Amino acid sequence: MIQLHFNCSKSNSVIGYARQQLASYLTRMLSNDNTVLHITLTVQPPGELPRSDWDSELDDWYCITAAPQSIQITACNPRSVLLGVYRLLFELGCRFLMPGSRHETVPSIQSGSLCVSVREAAAYRHRGVCIEGADSLENILDFIDWLPKVGCNSFFVQHLEPEAFLENWYLHKYNPLLPPQPLTEAQKQEMYREIDAAIAKRGLLHHRVGHGWTCKAIGFEHVCARAPSPTDAQRTLLAKVGDRQDYWHGVPSNTNLCYSNPNARKAFVHAVADYAFRHPEVDFLHVWLADEYNNVCECEACRSTTLSDQYVRLLNEIDSLLTLRG
Repeated sequence: MIQLHFNCSKSNSVIGYARQQLASYLTRMLSNDNTVLHITLTVQPPGELPRSDWDSELDDWYCITAAPQSIQITACNPRSVLLGVYRLLFELGCRFLMPGSRHETVPSIQSGSLCVSVREAAAYRHRGVCIEGADSLENILDFIDWLPKVGCNSFFVQHLEPEAFLENWYLHKYNPLLPPQPLTEAQKQEMYREIDAAIAKRGLLHHRVGHGWTCKAIGFEHVCARAPSPTDAQRTLLAKVGDRQDYWHGVPSNTNLCYSNPNARKAFVHAVADYAFRHPEVDFLHVWLADEYNNVCECEACRSTTLSDQYVRLLNEIDSLLTLRG
């Protein structure tokens, strides 16, 4: 039975997960080997920065040296240590073809084949996937688990919460052969937090929201849901398309606001700042306008400028409020 002796330079939950993953796979791979294997996991910045804008918390770099009786993985942050673990396993013959453990190939090896030397910095800072479509909780958790195994470092949970994508699956919106399985609000909240925990467990960069701010600015939390006619107060904030100020095809999140209206901008800006305050776990908060097309405000004030200028003005106002709140 293989004996694994670990030495970790930093105590961290992501490092702990990397250690657990490496131990689990090596125990399976070296099950017929009686070697004592000394393993060191170290966090330190690369000696020579790969790029002028390098950030050791956001970018990924690792150095892997493996020999028959020792393995050393040095990386610039805990997430990169985990990426280094999976890169070592790849060099030793493991393959992670698709999300889910049933799609993994884990070979049996002897300690004598431990001969790996890799030093690598990722070419791109953001390497990940944005949630879309119809997803069960198992789909999402398997996908998050798979991402670092293939060198990715981020996951994007689109919308305020991933409600629409879970409901597409559990209500079987696109599959009339399966009966709907409605979720309670408590069930959905538990799923949301499981997704957040899976991202944090691996130290992945957490991207969030994108679409959804326009509906939140007028009082809706459920992105993609249809809504009855707006109230008079809500209507004054909405984009005027043709001669109407109404929800675009009945969906608030697909409805732009009148971005020349200071009250509409204020509602949008405060929606972003309030969400940012309540969600410190998010690393990159995306600020997009409404989904869909041909739904931009056509009032006289908006027609005197451009949507790009309105967008930049909105971002500057968000930046000012975030700065004011620290």
